[in-house]
Amino acid sequence: MIVNEARVETFERIFETKPEHVDGAKVRCWYCGTEITYRTAAIDHIFPRAKGGGDEIENLAATCRPCNTHKCAEPVESLRRHIGMKALGVPYVSREFLEYCRSNPMTLGEFAEKILDCRFYFEERMQREGLRG
Repeated sequence: MIVNEARVETFERIFETKPEHVDGAKVRCWYCGTEITYRTAAIDHIFPRAKGGGDEIENLAATCRPCNTHKCAEPVESLRRHIGMKALGVPYVSREFLEYCRSNPMTLGEFAEKILDCRFYFEERMQREGLRG
């Protein structure tokens, strides 16, 4: 992928607006915290354009490609479930999911609570460093 000046400029504006993206010398995905670069990152519309979201810098986030692809044009909360399951080590494939359930006995309510208790990287970072959104 060619990194053009406009793309780099957009990322730099995002990082200035949302300092929780930058962790020392590393840049992190807004949602899962994976380290990203200009070449590997995607620009996400937090409130999707397909649902009326705009191109204002406040509505943009730098993300890893898997988070951007999974979120697609859905609200950000749909991605929280995906990241929560990933954090628990729950594979997406149903056969592996059943094996996970057998080896980690818990009620469906306990399982759902753990998934929904997942926090995005930017939420943890903001809390840890006292940043305000």
